[in-house]
Amino acid sequence: MKNENIAPVFRSIAQIFVKFGLRDVDAHVLSVLIFYDREMAVEEIREKVNYSISAITMALHRLMRAYLVSRSKRGKRFYYRPRCSILCTVYYLISEIHRHEIPHIHETLSKLKNISKEEQELVEKFRLKLENAEKLLEDLIEILKEQGVRA
Repeated sequence: MKNENIAPVFRSIAQIFVKFGLRDVDAHVLSVLIFYDREMAVEEIREKVNYSISAITMALHRLMRAYLVSRSKRGKRFYYRPRCSILCTVYYLISEIHRHEIPHIHETLSKLKNISKEEQELVEKFRLKLENAEKLLEDLIEILKEQGVRA
């Protein structure tokens, strides 16, 4: 890997995204794009991270599907760039957790059948904690919006 002096920066940025559920390779590719904040070809990204061209390409496609990376074409080459900053990416990931993961947990809880009284009590306690977490996520999303952060 080239750029050994700044590689720890990419890894540090990537760790933020990994904590929000991105795969390691996706997080590292995204961290490089955010750090350089310009269009980059796959080969150039490869020079910065220790992954194969195939792994990088698959990561870029996942990141594009998540609207975290955009792509343009010049001649026969594709170039990729981040759609937003670190904070904007964190906002997007928090929003996705709020929009998809929390409702999925609520749905799973509502489908529970034939559980013991003790399990029912645990489910209700957990449901309250989940509702509290959901409210906190809503507040955090609103604060980020008020600060002008958008995905």
